Amino acid sequence: LPRGEADVSPGDVVLALCLQRCVDAGSKLYAERWFPRSALPELLSIAPSSFHNTRIHRVLDSLDEATESLMAKLPVLYAKQGVAASAMFLDCTDTRFVGHGPELAEVSKTKEGLFERKVGILLLCDEHGLPLRWKVLAGKVAEPPAMHEMLRTIRKLPWVGSAPVVMDRIM
Repeated sequence: LPRGEADVSPGDVVLALCLQRCVDAGSKLYAERWFPRSALPELLSIAPSSFHNTRIHRVLDSLDEATESLMAKLPVLYAKQGVAASAMFLDCTDTRFVGHGPELAEVSKTKEGLFERKVGILLLCDEHGLPLRWKVLAGKVAEPPAMHEMLRTIRKLPWVGSAPVVMDRIM
């Protein structure tokens, strides 16, 4: 992601958000409150006041815009590091929202049997858990057609080779 005019690099924002999710998961708003209480301002040389909601959203918007480019580059990067996929795993899950949620969020039945505002998350990883492809789905999208479409889009990509794709029984 380009740094632009920002005081904080996009990479540092993504790093902080990932670490926050791993050690003290919460919302983006919570990440803004969590950051100054962590060691990250000192470790990353970032003024806590520079890590704010507007910056987080700008970085996440840029990251979303870079999705296609990331998905094209990641398998090549992994191969250069000697981590070519010998197997791939495809699965779909959902996540719920309190409040309205994003445009794709729709009231639908979750995997727990509750009716909530949710989106689906389709993810293709290699055997090491490294992401290869992903897609956020509208809340009412059925898993099998979404998974089939993902398989169709990767079928002729050179990095796929003959690696088997493992998926759950819904297919």
